[in-house]
Formats: sequence, structure tokens, C-alpha cells
Amino acid sequence: MGLIKSLIEKRRLRKLEAIEREIERITDTKLAKHSPKQPSLKDSVIDPETHKFKLPLKNQFIKTDSSIFLLFLVCLITAALIATTAFYQIKMSGLNEDFTARVIEVEKLKNELTAKESNLSVVQQTLSIKEQREEELEDVFQEERTELKNEIKILKSEKADLEAEVSTLEKTIAVLDAKNEDLEDQITALESQ
Repeated sequence: MGLIKSLIEKRRLRKLEAIEREIERITDTKLAKHSPKQPSLKDSVIDPETHKFKLPLKNQFIKTDSSIFLLFLVCLITAALIATTAFYQIKMSGLNEDFTARVIEVEKLKNELTAKESNLSVVQQTLSIKEQREEELEDVFQEERTELKNEIKILKSEKADLEAEVSTLEKTIAVLDAKNEDLEDQITALESQ
């Protein structure tokens, strides 16, 4: 505290000397050096032997102490820092909560996507197996179809042959029936004779 007090005293002395020089300059110019030199303000305030202040000069020629202003400035800056820190803390906690919620949502979506991918792979395998079976069945069906078409052609030709045979047999039967009737007529005629 003594160091600060001595620095303040030195600063006050320098200001006092600057004021004294200004006063001397003004008085010298006005009086044109006709009047005797007045004792300096420094001599009236400082003891020449001890080089210390004769009277306590606390706030006598400086109305506001700079340390009070500095204290006020430090308090103001501290309050501003606290306010901005609190503001950013609130904002960051809100952002952190949003980020955490979104991370949880992304994890949930990732798990759902993984489950759907596994389901999709199972469905794709099932589909490929079904397609393979379908192709095999289609090949078998085509073979069966061609065989059935061949059998149908054969059966149709056999049917046509059988129908032709049936018609020839029917003609033969008709001829034989006609012969049979002739023969019966002949038998009846021979019996009646």
C-alpha cells in the first residue's frame, strides 16, 4: 500500500509542479517580471528538509481519486464478464441439451436403420431364393408344357386315327347290318318255303 501511496504522491507533485510552472508563466507574462517572486506552492506544501508533505493532502487539490475510478471500472468490467459468462453458460447449456437430444435421436435412427438393413438383407435372400425356385419351376413347367403339347399332338393324331377307324368300323357295321338284314330276309324266305 505504501508503494501505491508514494506513486500517487509523486504524481500529485508532478501535477503540482506543472500547475506552478503554468501559474509562473501566466504571472510573468502579465506582470512582466516587476513583482517580486512569490513563494512557490511546492514550498508551502512540502517541507524542504524532509521532502514530505507538511499537511495531509488527501483529496485537497484533486477532487476525484483515480483509485476510486479504477475500482469502479474494475467492478464494471467484472460485472460485464459475469453477465456475459452467465449468458453464454445458459446458451451453451441449451445447445448442449439440444446436441445431446440430437445425438440420442441419431443413435435411435442408426439402430432403426441397422434393423431395417438386416430385415432388408433377409428379404433379399428370401426373394433371391424365391426367384431361383421360380426359375427352376419355370424351366420344369416349360419342359412339362412341351411334353404335354407333344402328348396332345400325339393324342390328337391317335384320336383322328381312332375316329377314322371308328367311322370305317361304323361303315363296316352298317354294311354288315345290311348284310345281316339281307341274310335274315333270306333266312325268313327260306324258312317260309
